[in-house]
Amino acid sequence: MRKCLNTITLGSEVPFERCLTAASKAGFESVEIFHIEKAQAYAKEKSVKDLKSLFKSSSLEAAGFLLGGFLYEAPAEFSAKEPRRREAMAFAQEIGATDALLFIPSKGKLTPAQATEMAVQRAGETADMAADYGIRIGLEPIGKCDFFNTPSSVLPVIKKVGSPNLGLTIDLFHFFTGGCTTQDLRRIPADRIFLIHMDDAPALPIAELDDSKRVLPGQGGMNVVESIRTLHKMGFEGDLSVELFNKDLWSKEPEFVAKAAKKALDSVMAAAGAG
Repeated sequence: MRKCLNTITLGSEVPFERCLTAASKAGFESVEIFHIEKAQAYAKEKSVKDLKSLFKSSSLEAAGFLLGGFLYEAPAEFSAKEPRRREAMAFAQEIGATDALLFIPSKGKLTPAQATEMAVQRAGETADMAADYGIRIGLEPIGKCDFFNTPSSVLPVIKKVGSPNLGLTIDLFHFFTGGCTTQDLRRIPADRIFLIHMDDAPALPIAELDDSKRVLPGQGGMNVVESIRTLHKMGFEGDLSVELFNKDLWSKEPEFVAKAAKKALDSVMAAAGAG
């Protein structure tokens, strides 16, 4: 399993180059790019070659990037954004990123049947597009959403689409707030798990938890160690990406946060026998 840092953990205002430098100094092996636009801006200001050189000199690889959450957008809006999605995938291919995150929002006023049909269609179209660039699409269920909120609920969509490059991104926080346990994790085919978001949450009622309350792995009340142990036994070899939206951490220097994140990840992986 590769030790990865999601750039949002350092804060949304940190320059992309500094994100890479901080992740490198902390000892991470890869980064997941939350704002692909920042990486594109760096490449536009300098060049893609310079960006690839920055990754190389930092001893980092690009694990993946956030593509969006557009499964239920209005048809006109979905179509209008297609060129932007294709551009992001082409850029990701250039810098060696292999995974794109597509999170699943609430279905709103759609019926379950409508939401399922739209999810299958849009996920299938996106997977087909991504295949042109050697990119995998990881569908991420959001734990407190109103429909597709657990990996098991999303698996039928993945099976229906049938594309080998369509699978799951599992965020441990959303896994927990969706009411899942490590027993549920064991039921997921390991080859359908593309990337894991590593995080933790305070020992509070689920109703009181939201993304802003995430803490570093091992510093909350979730059974993170057992999740890693289970993934290790299942043969998962992908990225463990530390992803937090913690404002207290955002107020600190990125280098400090990156080191704290790496130390926390190292600790839980060692405890799980996967270090």
